[in-house]
Amino acid sequence: MSSETLSLREAQRELTRNRILDAALDLISEEPLDAITLANVAARAAVTERTLYRYFATRDELVEALWPRINDRAAHGRTFPETPEAMIRQPSEIFPGFDQEEGLTRFVFTRQGQELRLSVNDKRQAAFLQAVAKARPDLGESDRRELAAICQLLDSSFAWVSLKDYWGIEGNQSGPLASETIQLLLAQFRRKGAGDTS
Repeated sequence: MSSETLSLREAQRELTRNRILDAALDLISEEPLDAITLANVAARAAVTERTLYRYFATRDELVEALWPRINDRAAHGRTFPETPEAMIRQPSEIFPGFDQEEGLTRFVFTRQGQELRLSVNDKRQAAFLQAVAKARPDLGESDRRELAAICQLLDSSFAWVSLKDYWGIEGNQSGPLASETIQLLLAQFRRKGAGDTS
């Protein structure tokens, strides 16, 4: 078998895998995750269920493979901010996209979405801690951790959904509000750690 034949097979395999993932992504955008079955995904992708099972043996495997695509589509490829500037800017940039991809954004509140978010939690925490340490080297470790936690909350789909659902504030308004609040917190946070008595 020639290498050209092999690469054609690999290309076809990748194309089929992408069709399945795109179909699942479209379905998640349209209906609740628990209503989506592998049979629905196969039908939307125009492949047999048997073909789908060659790529994803379980629904959980399929959902896990979707996470990078969900992030790319709903958050425009968002990465964790490692500088204060990126942390401040990010909500303004991504919250409007959450509105455009509301179904996908709300996916993070499902069991699978929560598991996927937690699977990268160490990286997320490290990035926010790094950004806060650059902005506020004067703070103790405990205070930096608390400030990073609040900044991460403001820079998340949790803040977006709370402002949208409870206050009717759309992403093009809530993003700048979150960005401005992060900027104010970084500048004015004055809390002393529990062990600091001065």
